[in-house]
Amino acid sequence: SLNNIQNQFLVSPTLKYPPEFKLKGKTLTVRFDEKEIFKDSTTYLFSLGESIQDITERNIAKNLQFVFSTGDYIDSMWIEGYVINAEDLLVVKDAVVSMYLQQTDTMFTKTKPDLYVKTDEKGYFKISYLKPSKYYLFALKDNNQNNFYDLSSESFAFFDSSIDLKTDTLRSYKLLLSSPIPDIKISQTNSRPGFLKMKFTGKLSNYIWSAPGAIKTSSLYQGDSLTI
Repeated sequence: SLNNIQNQFLVSPTLKYPPEFKLKGKTLTVRFDEKEIFKDSTTYLFSLGESIQDITERNIAKNLQFVFSTGDYIDSMWIEGYVINAEDLLVVKDAVVSMYLQQTDTMFTKTKPDLYVKTDEKGYFKISYLKPSKYYLFALKDNNQNNFYDLSSESFAFFDSSIDLKTDTLRSYKLLLSSPIPDIKISQTNSRPGFLKMKFTGKLSNYIWSAPGAIKTSSLYQGDSLTI
């Protein structure tokens, strides 16, 4: 039987269009969109996650993968590592670990990753069947499951330099997830006629204030406090 295969099924490199799934007996058919174009001389990895279950005992078939290449051989390079919460140093389950082949201003925020996997219950990840090329590595606690960092409540991490599998000998990486950006609130006020001072829980990048009816006004912003 199938269980939440739309969210469990992963393809690396990523596809432009989502495939369709059909289960009949013991056969799972994956049908790709007719507009999908597979890249030349590229190894594709299909991971079924925990979507396949025994129909009687409900046992999960873990780590089921299917690999094929559009070229003459299957790429064999790999990297592995752990995703850890920087605040408490605990491992992070189901974090999305993404790899990009090209460095752009929109990678990780608007551009789909070229390859990605999810960490297991121990925070461990392994990305296999890689070609010898240069990559950029990120990790994300993806709250809306779109593989992008686009919410202030999402935690993220990145390796601070490119990974070149042609020359680098390092194969294991540790990624520390940052804490989400907290909402800034007013923590303390001090006021008297014609005077107001507000202290905030963090630094402001911008602010707007007004005093309707006042003849003359002035303000001073220092660090995390605003005096009007």
